[in-house]
Amino acid sequence: MNKVRKEFTAFLEMSAARCKEQASALSEDGREDEAVFAKIKLNVYDIFKAVFNTLGEGDKFLAKLSDIPVGWQVSLEKAEAHGDTGKAHIERIKLETAEEIKTRFQQILEA
Repeated sequence: MNKVRKEFTAFLEMSAARCKEQASALSEDGREDEAVFAKIKLNVYDIFKAVFNTLGEGDKFLAKLSDIPVGWQVSLEKAEAHGDTGKAHIERIKLETAEEIKTRFQQILEA
């Protein structure tokens, strides 16, 4: 396994594990809404991990880093237009997580 693949996979796995722990702790504290938000982040990490495992670190994966969030951005805009603050918040979480993943991947590539 090359350095980029190894380091990025470790980042995704550690981030996903952190989200699982947060979701569990928040749920135990009765903070279900926040636990759901941690699970949403976990799902985003899982999505990008699956795509990365399929496509590798090449141009196709780089394109997916930009393509996947497009639908979430559209959904955010629709939610905001309809005053659906709950849905808008969920879409922002997805977009922020995707941006974090993209930033970290680019940092690993440049290292």
